[in-house]
Amino acid sequence: MPSQRLADGIAGTTDRYATAEHCRISSLEDLWSGSSLLGLGLERRLSAIECDVAVIKSNYATKEEIARLETRMARMETRLVKWAIGALAGSLVAAIGTAINMAKLFSA
Repeated sequence: MPSQRLADGIAGTTDRYATAEHCRISSLEDLWSGSSLLGLGLERRLSAIECDVAVIKSNYATKEEIARLETRMARMETRLVKWAIGALAGSLVAAIGTAINMAKLFSA
């Protein structure tokens, strides 16, 4: 790393573009300065991002897993409709049987 910052060399000029460059270069130098190549602040942020990506990879489903889940849900829906129709038919038979028995009881 140079002993003098690049931004300090630009700081004495009065050119407005140079002033804007000074601000950008100064903030970049501040951002990248530190004991390691990336600087301590960026190293921590990069580490946090890597951790977040690892969590995303481990917790979220792939397209294949979603496709399998959709297939299982379609099968479950079919089974549920069959059970509902069966239960409705059974209830209907029970209601008809009860109605017939009640008619016989009151007609005698």
